[in-house]
Amino acid sequence: MDSTTASALLDNGAWILHRSVCAREWADALQHEARELVLTFRTHRFRPILGASEADGREDVRRTLGAFAACRPIKTYVGESRGSVCDACGSRILVGNLEWDVVATSMELRLDAACYLLLVDELERLKPEA
Repeated sequence: MDSTTASALLDNGAWILHRSVCAREWADALQHEARELVLTFRTHRFRPILGASEADGREDVRRTLGAFAACRPIKTYVGESRGSVCDACGSRILVGNLEWDVVATSMELRLDAACYLLLVDELERLKPEA
């Protein structure tokens, strides 16, 4: 191997090493940016502070589901949970229990059994008179 070939290989290796470091730094920056976006825009589920008039907080959940029920048409999908959280009440849906994904226009809610029954009640209440 002559010195020009060795020099070219060393230059090429240095360039590849530099590009690798740049790619790794870029990937780290993207990972940090993605983490910040998730923390900024994720749904924050804080338990409501309940007063004596709302012992179980169901009125807030019913109002939320009532507003959702007003958006028509609604499609419902049901399946086993993988440990999700109910979007209406914030309680954990146990793995293997049924969960309902309810979709209306561009909105979607994942509900546990109790909140789904409340949604069904709201849909019945809002059903147009025939």
